[in-house]
Amino acid sequence: MLTYKETTKVLNAFNKSVVRAAKLRLKSKGHNVTSKLYKSIKGSINKRKRNSIMTLEFFMAKYGKFLDQGVKGTKSNYIENKSSPFSFNKNKKSIGSKNIEGWVKKRNLRFRNKKTGRFERGTVKSLTFLIARSIHEKGIKRTMFFTRGLKKRYALLPAKLATSLATDMVADFTRGMQKRSKLKK
Repeated sequence: MLTYKETTKVLNAFNKSVVRAAKLRLKSKGHNVTSKLYKSIKGSINKRKRNSIMTLEFFMAKYGKFLDQGVKGTKSNYIENKSSPFSFNKNKKSIGSKNIEGWVKKRNLRFRNKKTGRFERGTVKSLTFLIARSIHEKGIKRTMFFTRGLKKRYALLPAKLATSLATDMVADFTRGMQKRSKLKK
């Protein structure tokens, strides 16, 4: 049975590279306030013993795909989101504000007077509501923090995989031949 030693090394390197690039891009674009998405980005290689098939899967928090691909708003939209498969429900007036409230608190956002620049009275809940409504109407701008790194690294993967798979096959064949020669003696 083929062991896939070199192929596993190549896939592990690819996995780490894609995850590292996604996390770096997420951080550099300023989307790492609570670190929940950052910590959730992972990849894993799975081998099925029955048929020797290997799969590589990437995981992240649910809202990661929305940040990566963008979400179309109900009233206006970012040009980048034109091809996004996601959109907000037009029948609703706003999105859930529970997660946004935590984001507002972490960023220490408050109301300001336009003329004086001083802080105004206003609760976190009211500010959260206004931000949630704005996101619902305008959408979420696409960042491609995960997709760009994946596509860039995936372009190099087939050649590396072919080489590593050939190395694994030759090593497996050599091992098999050595076992047979020992059995005949």
